[in-house]
Amino acid sequence: NSGYSFALYSVVEYDSDNTDFFFENYQGTFYLDVWDDTDIQDMGPTNDIYDIPYAPENGWAINKEEIAQVGHTYVIWTWDNHFAKIRVKNITADRIVFDWAFQLVEGEPQLKPVVRSSDRKLDKLQLAR
Repeated sequence: NSGYSFALYSVVEYDSDNTDFFFENYQGTFYLDVWDDTDIQDMGPTNDIYDIPYAPENGWAINKEEIAQVGHTYVIWTWDNHFAKIRVKNITADRIVFDWAFQLVEGEPQLKPVVRSSDRKLDKLQLAR
């Protein structure tokens, strides 16, 4: 079992104090687990990680685990009151490949920036050469 720390941007030991979630293969069923001070929720199948713009207010897994499924996005409410999401891209017997996003602002449930306009206006700079 190995875990991941969003704050460290790194794979960590599953039982590290820095672990936000960890991957488990139990008798051929793959799980995403969190410790009792963290929450997780399967948001279902998504086309990409951007399909989930906000963390949910309720519906967190009571047993602190979700079955890991390719193409599903999972939201995690970390022990230190940050929200994150992962989208599973691939699973093998000993690893999981995922995209992830982490909200740096404590307590902020928004997980996708809001696009304010479809028109991008940039001032062109003259480069001194």
